[in-house]
Amino acid sequence: MNSFYQCYIIVPIGSEERALEEMNSWITYWSGSSRLLSKNSGGLLVEGPLDEIIKFNHALKIPVRILLRLTEFKARDFPKLFQKASQIDWNDYLLNPHPQFKISSHTSRLMHTDRMSETFLDAIKKYLKHHPIKQKWINQNLPPATFFVRSENDGFTLSLDLSGEPLYKRNLQPLKGIAPIRENLAAWLLLEILKDIKGEVDLIDPMCGSGTFLFEALSLGEMINRPMAYQTSPFQRAIKFQSRPLPYSFAHLYGYDIDQLLINKINPKNSLMTFSHHDLFTNQQMPKPNNNRTRILICNPPYGFRIKTHDHHDYFLTLINTKAIKH
Repeated sequence: MNSFYQCYIIVPIGSEERALEEMNSWITYWSGSSRLLSKNSGGLLVEGPLDEIIKFNHALKIPVRILLRLTEFKARDFPKLFQKASQIDWNDYLLNPHPQFKISSHTSRLMHTDRMSETFLDAIKKYLKHHPIKQKWINQNLPPATFFVRSENDGFTLSLDLSGEPLYKRNLQPLKGIAPIRENLAAWLLLEILKDIKGEVDLIDPMCGSGTFLFEALSLGEMINRPMAYQTSPFQRAIKFQSRPLPYSFAHLYGYDIDQLLINKINPKNSLMTFSHHDLFTNQQMPKPNNNRTRILICNPPYGFRIKTHDHHDYFLTLINTKAIKH
């Protein structure tokens, strides 16, 4: 096996540039050698050492999933697809003989994704008759691997899911309010705001819900330790979890919300976080600015039916002009 691999990093559409900057900042910190091969809408194709690709799962906060590129081939009919799939060295990728396939097809002659999945499984069954998985792995009953297959213009790209659950599921804050923002979107917005910030920062969320923005802010320089799919695959690696220094530091993080019961349930990560019951439009008291620190306000306002107004423009204008925010 080559020492360098390709991976495809799936990111929210529109976040590609910020996701690339985040990736490069970690590579620089690690003194790594991964590099961008191409960037398109919703993803980054990256080449690098396997250890770095594995660590991306724990370090990067914007991506949704990381796929390890395994092979590419052409097939215009099912017999050819079976032949090509039978020639893959599946023992390099499997510890469980019953993998799952997620297949998409665009502008290809083969369009029936269920039949394509069955063809891959039949090819694996044939391969494993002659190259069985070691019994020690069978005895462990490990979770099945998930392969992503993309067919476009009769070309097939086979990738192995390294992440498992979507990467925005961090397990940092199990408590969730109503319609919370996804963690990776919160991280993306924070990185946009903080890109030119240095020194100490006060971060304020006047409609914090369960505190996603604040918990994400504290994790931006950390590697997230949660179960990943690669840990039950032949690509499993022991990872050293380390913090990355940032050009800014959070002096304090303030969370306010109108839901008293929700606020009472939040367990602050550390003494830097304060959560309080607060109605932004009736209680104008907010933390007073410290002239020695940058003060950032970020929020995910309720919308639609929840704000009980048909004029969203007026609502957001009122929010922006609230004295508590402009103070």
